[in-house]
Amino acid sequence: MIEPGQICRDRTRKTFKIGIVLGPSLKGGKLRVCRWQKTDEDAGGHWSEPCALFEHQLEPLPTDFDLTSRRGQVVAAAKRSVVNGLVRWKVGPVSFGDRLTEIHNVGTVRP
Repeated sequence: MIEPGQICRDRTRKTFKIGIVLGPSLKGGKLRVCRWQKTDEDAGGHWSEPCALFEHQLEPLPTDFDLTSRRGQVVAAAKRSVVNGLVRWKVGPVSFGDRLTEIHNVGTVRP
């Protein structure tokens, strides 16, 4: 079982995409996962709304993952965005201006 707070590679995508596990989903046997969206924002990106994925679709990153590589810099930016164990993502339509922020406590972030 992949623990909450684990940053994993999303194996459903052809390119290198990562997500953070929030916990079990209400959909049988799946996990709630927020995906990291790389953007030109100051933080380097943001978390998307949670989706449900099977555990076999996720590959946990090793604890000795090189955070200085190109892929590692994406992981480092995502890891920096989790402050005090809180993952934040925006909800609601973009066209209405200010969107609401949802928060979930995942505790310790790994790797």
